[in-house]
Amino acid sequence: MALTAGTIRLLILEDSADDAELNVLELTKVGLDVSWKRVQSAAELRAALSTETWDVILSDHTMPGFNAASGLEIARGFDADIPFIVISGSLGEERAVAMLQAGANDYLLKGSLFRLGHAVERALEETRARRAHRRAREKASLLATIVSTTDDAIISKALDGTITSWNPGAERMFGWTEADAIDRPISIIVPADKVDEFANAISRLQPDRRPQRFDTVRIRRDGTRVDVALVLSPLLDASSKLLGYSTVARDITEQLAAQQAINRGRDSLEEAQAIAHVGSWTSNDHVAWSRECYRIFDVPEGTAVTMSSFFDSVHPADLERVRAARQDALDGTHRSTSAIE
Repeated sequence: MALTAGTIRLLILEDSADDAELNVLELTKVGLDVSWKRVQSAAELRAALSTETWDVILSDHTMPGFNAASGLEIARGFDADIPFIVISGSLGEERAVAMLQAGANDYLLKGSLFRLGHAVERALEETRARRAHRRAREKASLLATIVSTTDDAIISKALDGTITSWNPGAERMFGWTEADAIDRPISIIVPADKVDEFANAISRLQPDRRPQRFDTVRIRRDGTRVDVALVLSPLLDASSKLLGYSTVARDITEQLAAQQAINRGRDSLEEAQAIAHVGSWTSNDHVAWSRECYRIFDVPEGTAVTMSSFFDSVHPADLERVRAARQDALDGTHRSTSAIE
């Protein structure tokens, strides 16, 4: 038997203190480290379960005014997975079957406690496996929900480029239904002028198998193009064998349009400043000069500028006034500072 590492928190439902200690002794004899508590009524059981965490419950079958069936029902109300092992003073096949059908993990006789360590180990392992399976199922369900509700297109494809999965986001983005897209080549959404780019991304992915991120263009079913940010990742099996690739695509058409508008505005501002010979600068964590500002101060464009270097360029007679004007701007009195040639 593979012994459980760490201390086992053991709750014993037993009206006999001697029998409870025999249970603990049997577990320590096989090398289990046990921390335990004995309760003998429904009220004591509820109090123990509500205030402490337990790994295993051992229960006598029958106690004065209480029994294992009631204890199991109470325990399952607190924790549906906690191992519950019944220990009876006499064999009753019908009682044993009834307890196992009700959800008890095992049913032992007090005269056969040599099986107790194995029963506890097996019950703990079954609980670990059940909880791990539930977590995996919950995680898979959560991922499935994310995949089905996100606006991003999430696509998987085999090594030969055949589409193997296609989420609702891909349907909305590219116009192909899942039924139409599955088993088609990924080339249905890759423009002819981006085929080489895609092949190069795949080739870069294989040596280190890290995701490739890049902005590119894809094509919808109606032939229109869409700007996307792509994350291309490998799909591996349990032995790290490459099975295919996954793609997450996000529509960045509006983002690019907004950036282009900002760039056009910046270009127009630069042109206006050049015509008017007006330079501007901003100061927050660092100083940023406009192109015309560099020309006015006769500093090579792109040179790093600090407030100290800016003040060094101010005529000594004007220095205090300029410092005061900057402080007023920082205090909110003025919202901008300009340098005029």
